[in-house]
Amino acid sequence: MVLVSDGRETCRADPCVAAKALAAADVKLVVHTIGLGVDAAARSQLQCIASVVRGSYLMRAAEPSSRRCSARPRWRRRGSR
Repeated sequence: MVLVSDGRETCRADPCVAAKALAAADVKLVVHTIGLGVDAAARSQLQCIASVVRGSYLMRAAEPSSRRCSARPRWRRRGSR
């Protein structure tokens, strides 16, 4: 599964807790997460989800909206600058 997010979870639930429950239930699920211009709190949530359910986290830096459609994405692996 690929989870794409542009911000922190806002429904008063902890997505990392849900991911841990899936892992504990031995659900055969891999979740890769992608953060689109997210802040540190959202990045932490997405990294937690990915690490708990055997996925990886990628981030995409925010760009001005006028360039989003025409620019080729520049993906970065977690931990890279």
